Amino acid sequence: MERLKQLILRGDKILRGSYNYYRFNNIYSEETFEVYRDRQDFSMSYYADIHSRVATGELLTVNVDVKLNKDFVPSFVKVVRSLGKDFATETYTYQKATSTVLYTFDTANESEEAQIPISSKFHVATPAACSSMVYLKSKKEDTTSKNLYHLIQTDNKWKFEAVPQVKIIAMQRVGTGTENVVIDGHSVQATHYRLFEDNNDIVDNPQALKVHISKHATIPYIIKSDDGTRIQIKFLNDLDKD
Repeated sequence: MERLKQLILRGDKILRGSYNYYRFNNIYSEETFEVYRDRQDFSMSYYADIHSRVATGELLTVNVDVKLNKDFVPSFVKVVRSLGKDFATETYTYQKATSTVLYTFDTANESEEAQIPISSKFHVATPAACSSMVYLKSKKEDTTSKNLYHLIQTDNKWKFEAVPQVKIIAMQRVGTGTENVVIDGHSVQATHYRLFEDNNDIVDNPQALKVHISKHATIPYIIKSDDGTRIQIKFLNDLDKD
């Protein structure tokens, strides 16, 4: 996380950790992250760096910054992709007065901007696992049924394809309490969820993700799909002084 030395960081660092990304048993990507909490305005900031090797052997780097207000709604999100000399930068800025999100997409060859109408509670999908479940904190959860969330999602990566769209996703608990999950020989307590698009049934949908979430700022321990893809925590350090 050397790049964070170049940023003005607010708050105290409360968590740091790392993930391995697996395709079956092969690691194809790694993520390191840090989480900060501002004790003055109760905002949270997640910073993640993701590194992957592409087929050419070049290193793909993705930097993700997610800043949440006290209600766990993103106030600012930035995603920067770089591969060799190529780069692409996306930003999402919440404009509360107009209930919109200002989206920008910039590369060396193009610059695009769009306004996205949004409800007061929303989340932005990014490549980072560490902040992927923060929307769970944005409203009171019904632990006996599925809970719906508005997710801004885009397929824009190296060029602007379309304005990001709002998708409704659902989270539902598997069981009523926490589960023991063994990761690399260590047992941890996690809450088990299934994540799926709201137009699909949770029982019959093979595309539902299985997610085990820690008690630490909704950091997932494991995100797993039935196609052999798995994101698994490598280490998670709780640095909170409280």
